[in-house]
Amino acid sequence: MATIVGIALESTVVRAAYRANGRLQFIEQPWDSTAADRVVDVLRAEIGNAQSIVLSVGLGFLEVAKPELPAMTAAARRRVLLRDAERYFPVMGALAVGSAGSGALAFATSSEQLQRWTRAFSEWAPVRAVVAGPDAILAAVVASGSFVIDAGREEQGIVQLADGQVRDARRVPIHSTDGVAKGAKSLLVDSTESAPGKYSAALGALSFANAPLDSMLLDASLEAALRFARTRRQARSYVVAAIALLAIGIATNQRRDSTLRATQVAIDSLQTLAAPGLASKTRLSQLNNEARILSERSTPAGDPLHILATISESLPRDAFVQRLEWDGKEWRLDGSVNSAANIVPSLDSARLFTSVRVLSASTRFRDGTRMRESFSVGFQVKGESVAKR
Repeated sequence: MATIVGIALESTVVRAAYRANGRLQFIEQPWDSTAADRVVDVLRAEIGNAQSIVLSVGLGFLEVAKPELPAMTAAARRRVLLRDAERYFPVMGALAVGSAGSGALAFATSSEQLQRWTRAFSEWAPVRAVVAGPDAILAAVVASGSFVIDAGREEQGIVQLADGQVRDARRVPIHSTDGVAKGAKSLLVDSTESAPGKYSAALGALSFANAPLDSMLLDASLEAALRFARTRRQARSYVVAAIALLAIGIATNQRRDSTLRATQVAIDSLQTLAAPGLASKTRLSQLNNEARILSERSTPAGDPLHILATISESLPRDAFVQRLEWDGKEWRLDGSVNSAANIVPSLDSARLFTSVRVLSASTRFRDGTRMRESFSVGFQVKGESVAKR
């Protein structure tokens, strides 16, 4: 039985890497990406049962971008890419994104397609992680340089690795030499007997089984599902550890003090297990408190609908609002406009608002044929009280 199977999903083939009897084993099968269940049946018949699976999505299914984003955590970077995916990737529809292990690069693929693949492979074993192919290759190939990899039909991929990051990844026509880096080595031929180069993505995927979710290629729903599954596994391990500790304590020493120590260890483990639930309860209490504050407002100035109407009347006609938040003290407004310099004066001119200020620097970007500017401002509502928070 294989513990973890790394699966590389390329445009025309699926490659698998797994360890059996202490040795790495490799399998390659042709597949139709629109009928993943067929290749799952074939792989399961050849490999047998598996405890878990890690999927690597090949370059042929990926869109690559180099978003110009300020320094931020991997989690914040994924949230920005998911929220503004249409700005960075020329693809319609919902996307799954990933970028944590790729330096300045970001990857995206069809959310609907990725969920179909995940459901198909989940019929074999739980899917523990989904990662972009170039990131999986980075985990398996220790050398720096440019490498030729799989891409789409009639294409070849070029991935450049340096300093532990994916510096570049692109697809070029298979007969073109314009986009092929000089001296690029091919990973499509066997490099060693123990680790064939064409299986690099499948082999590298194995290392992502317990990686942070922010390093993966996910949409919001897949991220939530993997987070839930990970929490459930941790909960099971905590309970098993607690029971094991208690049993060992009772079996090795029947004295009262030893039994009490083992019981305390079990209690501490269960408290750790309960911590997420307690945090959720605290957050729910905060949300209820905010709802109570909103319901107790009696002045027109504190009426959320009145505030929204005033914002709508004050903003320039070409403004587009992406987010509006209130933390109980201050409002935050994010969006884009033709000229961000007009936002603060426009809101400041409304008699209802005070302390209008810029929260982050504006950035320019092209929206079709127009140049737009982002804005992020904060303000307070005159007469609004937060004494009850």
